[in-house]
Amino acid sequence: MNSIVTNRLVCLVMILAVLFPVTTFAGGYDNSSVGAKAYPMASAFTAIADDSSAVYHNPAGLSFLEGDTWYGQFYNNLYFAEITYETDIRDKSDEVYVIPGFFIAKRIGKWGFGYGSYIPYAGGGGAKYKNFQGSRYKTEGAAGFNAFTPAISYQFSPKLSVGAGFSMYWGVMESKAYQYMRVETEYDGVSGYGLHTGLLYKPADKWSLGLCIRSRVKMEMDGDVTADGKKSKSEVEYTLPYYISFGIGYKPDSKLTLSLDFCHMAWRDMDEMEFITWGETDDNITAGTKTIRKTWYDDSWRIGLGMEYQLKDNLALRGGLKYSGNATQRRGLDVSDDVNILVSPSSDIDMLVYSLGFAYDYSKKIEIDVTANHTYGLERDINNKKYNQEHIIFSFAGRFRF
Repeated sequence: MNSIVTNRLVCLVMILAVLFPVTTFAGGYDNSSVGAKAYPMASAFTAIADDSSAVYHNPAGLSFLEGDTWYGQFYNNLYFAEITYETDIRDKSDEVYVIPGFFIAKRIGKWGFGYGSYIPYAGGGGAKYKNFQGSRYKTEGAAGFNAFTPAISYQFSPKLSVGAGFSMYWGVMESKAYQYMRVETEYDGVSGYGLHTGLLYKPADKWSLGLCIRSRVKMEMDGDVTADGKKSKSEVEYTLPYYISFGIGYKPDSKLTLSLDFCHMAWRDMDEMEFITWGETDDNITAGTKTIRKTWYDDSWRIGLGMEYQLKDNLALRGGLKYSGNATQRRGLDVSDDVNILVSPSSDIDMLVYSLGFAYDYSKKIEIDVTANHTYGLERDINNKKYNQEHIIFSFAGRFRF
């Protein structure tokens, strides 16, 4: 295959490969469903941060944990996801997937230490469309980014602590598309590093204030693009945004805890993704072909209101209400407005989330948590195209102390 033909093939592969965006949650790739206690409380945990998931929500909370006690938890969030895209034809994707997490923490004197493995960014669990828009073509895509995070905090006074965490991200992005040719993309591996810092202030026994700031994360992943059996090396680069979360906690008595969180997410930082692909021949690799894919992301936000009520000494009720704004306000939700080619749409829309859960103390050391969650999408109609998604989610978790 001569270099001209190879370069043309690489260009075609790249055009096809980058025009199949994965399904997203509201607010870009944001996934705030982290933590056995925080999740049913609508992720309104920045000013509470009183268990091992403080590693993620606000590391300053680690030094307010009880001393001489290890705190830990694990959870699995089971998603039943329905994603729809409609023009003259309505396409529907029904998928089931699991998002897990694990945390452990301990306080020693004025210091707090913790570690977590969790998924703060995800492109949903993935979407699959068969016979897309009445054709014989199938498209599917998924993305997820696992954070491995050690964290530390220090209590300056009985009322004030600060903390920080450092994350290494392992990412996966995959897509399969069938159009002019069969195209598959797969990227994975260590993809980026990020920092977050937190502050927790308790001005009175009943009140607490929390602040957590997350850094931008420069993401780079290597992978492959395959078109009709012809594989090419590829890499992708983009930037995950900075976050600023502010929370208020209020405990009017020993049984009731209320929390309110607001988070600003600067998704315009990820307004484009850069792909570079090298076409392979029998004896060499051609020069890289660069393609820029615009996401049209803008800044977004979410707000959550959480509650915990102690029904009995060994039984607590938790609930929450959360609203997440979309990150595609400047433009539509797929690139077919700009390119005359069949594409699988994104579904980044406004989402209303409500949850209800129970926590049962099986023993003094073990707590069992069960949560039911309904994530309701607010349908968007752009250029006679309708986008929506709806999830039923069950969370099964355990928290432990020893």
